[in-house]
Amino acid sequence: SLSGPNGDIAAALNSHDGKGVSRIAAVSDLHASPRRQVEVSHLLAQCACSSDGEYLAGITTTNTVYLWSLKPFSLLSALEYDYIEEFGRMVDLYWRPNSRSLYIVMSKGVVYELYVYDLDEPVMQFAFTTPHHFALGVGESEEVVGKGIGQLRTLRLPEGTRAVCGTAAASLMLVISEQHARYLTWEGMSEATIAVQDVLGSPLAWVVQAVPTGCGGGGEQTVWVSSDGRAYVVTLSRASEGGVSFVELPSSAGSFTSASYSPQLRLLALGSSSGHITMFATDSDGGSEYLFTRPVDPYRAAGGEPVVSLAWTRDGLALAVGLRSGKVAVLSSSGTLLNTTELKGPGGEYTSNFVPVQLHWNAGSTELFALGSLMLGNGAQ
Repeated sequence: SLSGPNGDIAAALNSHDGKGVSRIAAVSDLHASPRRQVEVSHLLAQCACSSDGEYLAGITTTNTVYLWSLKPFSLLSALEYDYIEEFGRMVDLYWRPNSRSLYIVMSKGVVYELYVYDLDEPVMQFAFTTPHHFALGVGESEEVVGKGIGQLRTLRLPEGTRAVCGTAAASLMLVISEQHARYLTWEGMSEATIAVQDVLGSPLAWVVQAVPTGCGGGGEQTVWVSSDGRAYVVTLSRASEGGVSFVELPSSAGSFTSASYSPQLRLLALGSSSGHITMFATDSDGGSEYLFTRPVDPYRAAGGEPVVSLAWTRDGLALAVGLRSGKVAVLSSSGTLLNTTELKGPGGEYTSNFVPVQLHWNAGSTELFALGSLMLGNGAQ
């Protein structure tokens, strides 16, 4: 396990050592050095955690897919693709709710469907020289079963699609381009297509994040965060074919930058550029109620570092918050600060911070993994 004896929060981050190598490292306390590193051949572009919290998948800037086990953290498999100009590069990935199918969104309107399969031999086993009576925790077992990833099919969207992100809703997947949002069945059949600008209302804005909130108001519901700092609850109605409704969520503390939803407590958290968290409660009818807006740092009520990423624990009792300063804070569901961890460059070779642009909890919510972007001293990334 990467966590300490007291259940310390562990984080993993992606860094670049200037030699074309990415690293994921685990840290467990406020100023800890990375405990272990797993090298991958190229820079990671995106990561996604399976719905059961057992696996982490990542895509690189050179079209390679990696699969890790999260408990313990270990590399299971990698699948490398040749670059095909007609398909473009990998821009996003998401898991099907069954945690056995993975979808890779390509920049030119192609979606790869991958599947996870068992290998014959375990990649790791735990041996004890004396009898023991340890109970297995959530997501734990006495061995790490070997897994492989393979491609099942390729889905092609209409010609000219420039995909920017995607997500898995309750029973559909959503692929969003600069112009359109396309709802597809898991088999790739089109359910509905809507114009992005009909929701955002600006030809200069695009969707930077889409977060599923389940079924509400009689349809598939997602929250969109736009490039101009707005957030919308978008509902695809099942009653009327292709009918879409949307509501803009109010902001009282700067532009929205990221979102995360807890289905257990029906809480929607939105981070802002001013360092605040805005909380909404949702209901089964698709409605949302404003609860509060609070600063991540209670000692800087007027504002702090911009929020760049959010992630709820699986029980909805804690919210991880990634800040542009390179810190990761953990808040309670009521907005109370519980813990703060600062992520630094491995070995102290960089004087600047890592920006935790994505956060993912494992099964049991005992370890937190972050995809980090390196901010150099001159402001470059």
